[in-house]
Amino acid sequence: MMPPGPAAPPKAKKGMSKGLKIGCLIGVIAVLLIIALVVVLVVVFVGVLSKPADVANNYMKYLDDGSVAQAWELLTPATQRSETRSGFEEKATLFEGEITRYFTSNIEISGSVAEIRMDVTYADGEKGVWEFTLLKQDGEWKIQNVDIS
Repeated sequence: MMPPGPAAPPKAKKGMSKGLKIGCLIGVIAVLLIIALVVVLVVVFVGVLSKPADVANNYMKYLDDGSVAQAWELLTPATQRSETRSGFEEKATLFEGEITRYFTSNIEISGSVAEIRMDVTYADGEKGVWEFTLLKQDGEWKIQNVDIS
């Protein structure tokens, strides 16, 4: 009889260890959570900036369309009190059909105040700058002032 030979080496485990699998799973979950957080922050940030810009853009559209009553509604109550409706209508009708392009070039928001700079091109080719000051009142952005240059 032959003496027994050396014992066979233990079989090597195939694949990753359980600890490594758990670590990879935690890593993947962490990356997905970070991506989700970034997406949410971008959506919130863009929404914060777009709200006052939407009001300014609508104001320009209403003036160009001759929708003076709708433009009037975008003004703060204090601005409406300081400007007569007929005076506003008289000024606003000067812009009806005269605005060919407007582009928001800068937005700054600090608390409940937004400053918006808009580059404007008129029907005769002239260019101008409209600087809006908006206030957030009762959850809505309203135009307090517009400086035209």
